[in-house]
Amino acid sequence: MKTKINQKSMSLFTALCLDWCLRKAFLWFAIIMVTIFLNVFINTMPINQVTVFLYIFQGVYLGLFTLRAVFKYKSGSDWWVFTSLVSIMEMFGLCILLMKPIQVTEAEVIYILELSVISLILYVVGSKLSSSLFKCYLFKNVIDVDYIGLKKSTETNLDNEHSLIHDIELPGYDTNAQMTMVNNNAIKPEYRAIVEITNMECEKVIAPRYYREGTAPGKPQENIKHTFEMKDSLYHLHFNFHPFGINGRFSPSYLPLIDLTVSENKAK
Repeated sequence: MKTKINQKSMSLFTALCLDWCLRKAFLWFAIIMVTIFLNVFINTMPINQVTVFLYIFQGVYLGLFTLRAVFKYKSGSDWWVFTSLVSIMEMFGLCILLMKPIQVTEAEVIYILELSVISLILYVVGSKLSSSLFKCYLFKNVIDVDYIGLKKSTETNLDNEHSLIHDIELPGYDTNAQMTMVNNNAIKPEYRAIVEITNMECEKVIAPRYYREGTAPGKPQENIKHTFEMKDSLYHLHFNFHPFGINGRFSPSYLPLIDLTVSENKAK
């Protein structure tokens, strides 16, 4: 029996890949242009200083790409081996680009500097714009933002029973029944077979409240005291995308979709 990818899976997969490719393109354009500028800048120095700076930047690249692989491993990601191999190839490629002397004129140096600055601006603006557009796509088609609490409800707190916070706090449900109910409400019907909240963490925000007890007029004020109060509850939701279905033949193969944090105070 063949496992087919339905139209909704293809649409979501295309949007996910487009967002990933755009952000990676902006990132690598900036990295390559900055590396080329560093190459040109370093080769204008005396030969004894060139070697020192080359070793420094090679060490920076090695450290950054190693840290990325380590963070993937510590986060428990199944992709950490792939990330490590990609990081090694990326590091060698950038080191070769950095070490190979590039002969340019003075006018070309200014041009490379301008491109480096433009690439950094494109990375910052383009990455945020791409992520925002992808999030808008998810909120419009996949995720029920009214239920999760990312959009203010017109109902009062007492009447609004259709909400993530309300369902999480319901007594008498085990973990499986609770997560099933949350997924059925948080994901729009067309995507429930391929998208789910796979992990959810709850964070309690506790902070002190300082106060001074009242005293009679004309008498010295009492010392400042404090008490601890629950300020907020944060729910970290990890949405994952199962291209072949949540309970499909290749389950639990999935791709990270989006991570959202819901504040109980803001959701009410």
